[in-house]
Amino acid sequence: MPAELREMAQAKAPDALRVALGLMDKADSEQVKLAAAREILDRGYGKAPQSTELSINIEDLQAFAAQVITIIGAEVSDEPTRARIAERIAAIKAK
Repeated sequence: MPAELREMAQAKAPDALRVALGLMDKADSEQVKLAAAREILDRGYGKAPQSTELSINIEDLQAFAAQVITIIGAEVSDEPTRARIAERIAAIKAK
């Protein structure tokens, strides 16, 4: 949103809040009252957290971990650390 438009909208924010408060208090429709109340709460406290379902394929995760460790291992110069990284990759692939 362009800065000028944002400034214009922000200048009207107090009026918009008064309208929402008026609707929440005086609207005939319960739906309108609820919508106004929800908007006021969302603006004042933020929206309620939404739950998200996550599904992970363990084989894909293991392959990704092995790739990441391989990339990191390519940057390591000391041999003991490289050996530990190789062991870790083998352990991940063995699962």
